[in-house]
Amino acid sequence: MDFPNAPAAADFLIRTAGHVVSEQQRLTDGGRWDDLHHDLVSFVQHRAEPTADTLRLTLEYLLATATKQPKAGMTAVP
Repeated sequence: MDFPNAPAAADFLIRTAGHVVSEQQRLTDGGRWDDLHHDLVSFVQHRAEPTADTLRLTLEYLLATATKQPKAGMTAVP
């Protein structure tokens, strides 16, 4: 994904990460929100590749699915 700068990329990551959004108030109340934002900007600066007029951040995701095993004597439904 291309971003105009590292803070814009960090803001995107924050807006789209549910676990970060859900913790924002707690981190703000604890005075740690700015630390998280700074760390994400640093992460982007380290990982992103500069292009002519943007920063390109390649993101990879792993999707894992967990299923509960059926109880003994029962069969699983696909």
